[in-house]
Amino acid sequence: MAGIFKEFFFSTEDLPEVILTLSLISSIGAFLNRHLEDFPIPVPVILFLLGCSFEVLSFTSSQVQRYANAIQWMSPDLFFRIFTPVVFFTTAFDMDTYMLQKLFWQILLISIPGFLVNYILVLWHLASVNQLLLKPTQWLLFSAILVSSDPMLTAAAIRDLGLSRSLISLINGESLMTSVISLITFTSIMDFDQRLQSKRNHTLGELVGMSGIFTLAIVGLLLNSTSFKAAIEETLLLESS
Repeated sequence: MAGIFKEFFFSTEDLPEVILTLSLISSIGAFLNRHLEDFPIPVPVILFLLGCSFEVLSFTSSQVQRYANAIQWMSPDLFFRIFTPVVFFTTAFDMDTYMLQKLFWQILLISIPGFLVNYILVLWHLASVNQLLLKPTQWLLFSAILVSSDPMLTAAAIRDLGLSRSLISLINGESLMTSVISLITFTSIMDFDQRLQSKRNHTLGELVGMSGIFTLAIVGLLLNSTSFKAAIEETLLLESS
C-alpha cells in the first residue's frame, strides 16, 4: 500500500485535479445514496449517467477536459483500489451469510463460467474496437475493472423486484464471488506484468493490501442482523403473521 500512496503523491502530475475529482465523486455518491434510497432508478445507474455526461462535457470545454484527462490517465492500480472496496462492501452487505453457506456450490458453479464469459466478451469488444490504442495488458486490466463494477449494479437492480429469497441470495452471491474473482484477476495481471511474483516482500505487501478489501467484505456480511441464525428471521415472520 505504501507504494500506491507514493505513486499517488509523487508521480501524479495533475494531483490537485485528481484529488478534487475523486472527492467530488465520493461526495456525489454519498449524497445520492442517502437521499435517493427509494428512487426507482438505482444509484449506480445515476452515477453512470453522470459520468457519461461528464465525458461529453469534456469534449466541449477545455477546463472539464483537464479534469477528465487527470482521471483517465490515473494509475489503474490506484483507481482499482480506491473504488473496489465500495463494490465489495455493497455486494457483501446485501448478502445473507446463512444463504451463502447454503447455496455456496451453486453460486460457485455459476460464478466462474459467468465471470469468464463476461470477461472474454469485454476483452473481445475492446480488442475489436481498440479506439483507445491499448496494449494487451491494458486490455486485460480494463476488462477486469469493468467486470468488477457489474456486481454492484446487479445487487442494486434486483433489490426491489419482489423475487424469492433464494433467487436473490443466489444473484447476490454470484455478484460477491465475481468481485472476488475480479480482484484476484486484476492483482495477478499486475504482478505478472511487473514481474514481481518472485519478490517475497512485494507478495507480503500485496496480501496486506488485499486484506483490507476482504475485511470490508467480511464486515458487510456480519452487519446483516440475520446472517448467522436463520431461525431469527423465521421467528420474526411467524410473529408478524
